[in-house]
Amino acid sequence: MKTAPPSTDEPARLDALTRYGILDTPSDTVLDGITQVAADLCETPIALVSLVDSDRQWFKSSTGMAAKETSRDMAFCTHAMQFPDALLEVEDASLDERFHDNPLVTGDPYIRFYAGKPLVTPDGFALGTLCVIDTKPRQLTQSQRNGLMRLSNVVTDLFNERYHSRLSAIDHVVEQSIQHGVLITDPAQPDNPITYANKALERMTGYSSEEILGKNCRFLQGKDTDQESLAQLKQAIDENRSITVTLKNYRKDGSAFWNEFTLSPVQDSAGRTVNFVGVQQDVSHRFD
Repeated sequence: MKTAPPSTDEPARLDALTRYGILDTPSDTVLDGITQVAADLCETPIALVSLVDSDRQWFKSSTGMAAKETSRDMAFCTHAMQFPDALLEVEDASLDERFHDNPLVTGDPYIRFYAGKPLVTPDGFALGTLCVIDTKPRQLTQSQRNGLMRLSNVVTDLFNERYHSRLSAIDHVVEQSIQHGVLITDPAQPDNPITYANKALERMTGYSSEEILGKNCRFLQGKDTDQESLAQLKQAIDENRSITVTLKNYRKDGSAFWNEFTLSPVQDSAGRTVNFVGVQQDVSHRFD
């Protein structure tokens, strides 16, 4: 089995994949519809939207395949991604020196045919592929190839639309709150960690952004933080709605301050919450 080498700009490619915020997100009815169309068009039992990170390929959408991911070493898609503008077509994987001993060929799902078109960002990074798979050798017709190429462009356009929709919402909040502490969290990751913190938040809390990133907002709380307000905050997060609460928080030096905290969901064009944006204001003067 030959493993495709990573791209020469692999760190930047992985940064782009992270920026798009697609990995490990819930199933998507729009993308599921596209993979079903791809399978129908190419007359294959399997079609996938596959995203490749540093050590795995993860299936954002899948028709006809139960597995949610495989190791990167086994991924046909990494070979396709070597040529971002082209369609990789493997007529019989059992006869191809790159794949003949691949566990996905010698075992379930017993791949014989593969065709994949990379999903390429406007700045040239291949995030993964839209691919179709069959358990018997075959060829696509030119019409099927053209259709698969067009469908891959639809997937990429959808990713870009959702990405820029999210950025616009976040930028608006940040612009309106430049004097206040601003943080962004990622609910797709375990414990909804902070992924962005502005300079005003650093000044307010005494923590550097490096100390803030990756933590849940609760790291600013203490034994005197009002539990009822925290319960209201948690409920709003669970219900994907905005809320404003005033909490007693603690700076890095241990000193307390009163934080008026407004948390708002950011939703993509499909209505899914992809981030929360929190705006924090020190209102300790109200309690003097």
